[in-house]
Amino acid sequence: MHTHLNYAWDVPRVFTDNGSIKIDTALPRLTDKMYYPMVQAACIAVMIDENDDLTQELPDGVVEFVFRNKSGVQGWVYESPERCPEIVKTSGSDVQMLIATATHTL
Repeated sequence: MHTHLNYAWDVPRVFTDNGSIKIDTALPRLTDKMYYPMVQAACIAVMIDENDDLTQELPDGVVEFVFRNKSGVQGWVYESPERCPEIVKTSGSDVQMLIATATHTL
């Protein structure tokens, strides 16, 4: 997952904590324009198997994605990773709506 996210954003750390996948960035601020593609990238990253093929299954136990800025005090939480298969198949404003309905800020 770290490699997929670090490709587009400076992501020094990705870790799990009780079903929460926490993505720490080196960015001073995370805007919504950054956040939506990050959720899409996170969904793709957790659904890629060892052969780099996109599966239709999310790993068991994932309950949320937490995206944080470099100080860890600003960011976004996506609460419906079970919708990742739908998110990776959707584009444009439709995917933003899917993400926005299950999002809150830190």
